[in-house]
Amino acid sequence: MKAANWAQKGADNGDPRAQLILAYLYENGLGVKEDAQKAFALYTKSANKGETFSMYSLGVMYEEGRGVEKNREKAIEWYQKAASRDSTPAQKKMAEIQSKSDK
Repeated sequence: MKAANWAQKGADNGDPRAQLILAYLYENGLGVKEDAQKAFALYTKSANKGETFSMYSLGVMYEEGRGVEKNREKAIEWYQKAASRDSTPAQKKMAEIQSKSDK
């Protein structure tokens, strides 16, 4: 059975880590057809259950407008949530955003 099938079973049962994995697969078209909207929906479910990498990924999707309309404020909100949970990539993003706004 493919990894996507296993992740789908876990995601269907509400497991936030499985939702994160399945979202990543959809975002990158790994073993499934690429679908940014499905990835966004799954990252949202996972992030709302406390999955830090999903929080960071939502920030990226909002910042880049992938699977959702571009929204800088929401991107910052998700980066802040992830950064407060010690996500190094989110902390770097927040530093970049801060340095750009200081100029």
